[in-house]
Amino acid sequence: MPTLAIAATSASQTEGNSGSKAFTFTVTRSVNTTGTNNVNWAVTGSGSNPANATDFVGGVLPSGTVSFAAGETSKVITVNVQGDTTVEPDENFTVTLSTPTNGATITTATAIGTIQNDDVAVPTLAIAATSASQTEGNSGSKAFTFTVTRAVNTTGSNNVNWAVTGTGTNPANATDFVGGVLPSGVVSFAAGETSKVITVNVQGDTTVEPDENFTVTLSTPTNGATITTATATGTIQNDDFTGTSGADTLVGTSGADALTGLAGNDTYTVNDAGDLVIEALNQGTDTVQAAISYTLPDNVENLLLTGTGNLNGTGNALNNQITGNSGNNSLNGAAGVDTLTGGVGTDIFIFQFSQSTAAALDRVTDFAIGDDKIDLLSQAGGAINAPVAFTRATDSTTTNINTIVTNVFTDANGATAGNQALGTNSAVLVRDNSSSTYLIINDGTAGFQSANDLVINLTGLTGTLPALGTIAVNSFFV
Repeated sequence: MPTLAIAATSASQTEGNSGSKAFTFTVTRSVNTTGTNNVNWAVTGSGSNPANATDFVGGVLPSGTVSFAAGETSKVITVNVQGDTTVEPDENFTVTLSTPTNGATITTATAIGTIQNDDVAVPTLAIAATSASQTEGNSGSKAFTFTVTRAVNTTGSNNVNWAVTGTGTNPANATDFVGGVLPSGVVSFAAGETSKVITVNVQGDTTVEPDENFTVTLSTPTNGATITTATATGTIQNDDFTGTSGADTLVGTSGADALTGLAGNDTYTVNDAGDLVIEALNQGTDTVQAAISYTLPDNVENLLLTGTGNLNGTGNALNNQITGNSGNNSLNGAAGVDTLTGGVGTDIFIFQFSQSTAAALDRVTDFAIGDDKIDLLSQAGGAINAPVAFTRATDSTTTNINTIVTNVFTDANGATAGNQALGTNSAVLVRDNSSSTYLIINDGTAGFQSANDLVINLTGLTGTLPALGTIAVNSFFV
């Protein structure tokens, strides 16, 4: 009886990148070759990484029939494998003989072919926004960042170009970026590097505008790299707000905002050191509510510190009302006739010589004796020591502040007979005949200097008012 056996002859090779590659198997007939025989054959995927129909020409698993004429002992089966550039593992397939005719038997029914991978892994590049949706700020620049990730094959080097374009309903333009041009550049990966950061510097401004969008696009990768994600979007969030001619409440974002109130009694809420309050002259009585330490800008009258933090509040040249929060505040009215209210907490009230005088005196509305303190600045604004002496004078019989000041400069100690003149760098506490209390402090020049010496009105006193005579300096002063 004829016997049939199959064996791989050229069946373990690469596929190539295109066209086809012939994988061959030999079917051998032996014992009795005098007649004719046919035998069917078919390819199936096998092994841990089986080939499939797409690996073969025509996109189908090959099959066919081998026919032997009388006297023939060998036939070749050719399996045409399709070339491609897909990175994949070695793939196996099996050619199986079946259904021999004319009494032939199959002694070896199968042979294995291996399609060896010949495709090098191609580097892939993808961009993603990392810190790319934020406010621009009021000046300077803000860094918006994007990350380009390289994967699959990082053994070589690759470059890729990037460029910014305005996109969306409100596209950013060149003026939104540092230098007044749309940014662009090249990202370069050295061998082994997998990640690079693109920084787009956005220009801060105080222009009121909607949120603006831009797109960073990758292009022209080198050394065979492909781009899997070519674009990422950034959003320049508006942080500039303008009120109306009426009374407006302008609330900033978590970043640095520009708030413009226009006319009316406006209220500004600020929570970032970069917040910019813009108020024109004589445009109403305006208030800043600040959750941070804050100095009033020009043309804003009032400051209210919010929250529970230990904050500093500083006035401007206007007649300010400055109010602390529940923390331990330091309040400085600066120039003008100011009203300072510490609120709950142990507060420090700061006074600069020449900025609270008999002609234009500041007022502290809630001085807590023993808890709150006075801190002094020189006429030039520098830190100075506390007074060298502090006394309480005899209560005045008048409410005229100029008379009161003149009297205490003549006699500053109500517990000692005779006149005890107020010395240089010394302070005196005195009440008038309506129970108003004044703190008067002589600078380094002897005698009353009306333009320089401090006169402060203390109202809403709590605690025990010191008796006439000498007072411990540290009970009132820092």
